Parts: sequence; C-alpha cells; structure tokens
Amino acid sequence: MTKTERWKKKTNNFLYDHIHLKNGLDIGKSGFLAILGAILYALAFVAFITPFKSDPTTIDGSSIITGGVGGITQVVTLILNLCNVKVDAYTAQSIGYFVLNIPILVFAYFKIGKRFALLTMLNVGLSSLFIQLFQLWSIVIGIAEALSTERLARVVFAGSCVGLSSAVAYKGDVSCGGIDVISYFFAMRKSTSVGKYAALLNGLIIVTFTCLTIAINKGDKVNVAVLNLLYSVLYIFVCSLVVDFINVRNKKT
Repeated sequence: MTKTERWKKKTNNFLYDHIHLKNGLDIGKSGFLAILGAILYALAFVAFITPFKSDPTTIDGSSIITGGVGGITQVVTLILNLCNVKVDAYTAQSIGYFVLNIPILVFAYFKIGKRFALLTMLNVGLSSLFIQLFQLWSIVIGIAEALSTERLARVVFAGSCVGLSSAVAYKGDVSCGGIDVISYFFAMRKSTSVGKYAALLNGLIIVTFTCLTIAINKGDKVNVAVLNLLYSVLYIFVCSLVVDFINVRNKKT
C-alpha cells in the first residue's frame, strides 16, 4: 500500500469516526459544485447562447435554441415579443428559468430528497442571479460581442459549459434543475433511461422555436432558420457528450 493510499484510508476512517464532520464536508462539497454549475450555466447563456443585445424576433444572429426549461423560456420570450410585449432575453431567461423550475423542485423535494431539492434550488437561484450579473461584466459581454457572428464557436463553447455545469452538479449529487431533475430521478430509481423522452422534448422545443421565427419573418430566410436548428441540435449533442464523459457513474443519467 502506497503512502497516498494509507493517507486516504486513514482520512476515511477518521471521517467515519466523526460522522457529523463528514456530513458537513459532503454538504459543503455539494454546495460548492452547485455554485460552480450555476456560474458555468450563466456564463454559457450570456457569453455564448444569446448574442449580446440581440432581438429575439430576428432570425439573423439569433440565439442557439437550448433544450429543457431554458429552451421553453426562450420560446415563451419569443411568443411575448410576438404579442408586442418586449422582454430582454437575459431578464426573461433569469426570471423564467427560476419560475418554471419551481414545480420541478417541488417534485424533487418529495420524490428524491430534501437535500437534493434544496441544493438544486441553490443552483437554479444562483443561475438566475448570475445571468443578471454577468450581463454587467465587461469581460463576459466582450466575449459575447466578439463571438456574436461565430455560431460554430458559440455552439462548442456553450455546449461544453452547459454540459460541464450539469456534470459537476451530478458529481455532488445535485442537479441544475429542469430535465436534469427528471433524468436524475429515473436514473436513481428506475431501470430505464429518460434520454429518449428528453430528446423528444428538446426536439419539440427546437422545432417550435424555428417555426415561430420563420412565421415572424413571413417565410423569409428559411434556410437560415434550418441552419440555426442544426446548430442547436449540435449544441445539445455537445452537452450530452460532456455529461457522459465526466459522469461515468451512471450512464442512464
């Protein structure tokens, strides 16, 4: 047995003899990973997913269409702008992301556990807060402006950041809310994968957003809309790859 292994065994034995300290360190680790996940998600949304100060009703240079609760919020924002209710994309995502996660967090509280639900709420709440703060940070906005027309780079960076945010949260037995909660529930409690259902929901969100943008532009630039759809599918694919690469404990998640 090497020195590192002996030290690790000794540390584990000490922690199991002091269970309250161990529980405190576990919660601290999960809280830290929940905060890190929130930072990564907010950074991805402000810097890469939504071009700085873009008009959500304009198809040129439009946002990457995300899946899950974030994607639903994007669709709702687009519908509001269609109804002449002008809403800033960052503000809409910040508020909508938190509000739409409330029923999911209630589900997590009763079906998964209090600790999981509360730490996930911490992640979701901070994600909404950081989206508001990052749009005031000149470095983040500078990145967003520089990459506003570089869709492929935005897709890769956004997918990597969002995938990493989910993966590090899973490492702490937390989630980033939305579909992640449902995925976690199925992976931990059921002998099936939720992937096909998540893919179906994400597909419906992307197609709905694309159809709405085409309708807004009165059928013009359909090719641009379809290209944006393909970029959005690529974004979700990159997210999945990053999550699977890091979260090897349970592929069903």
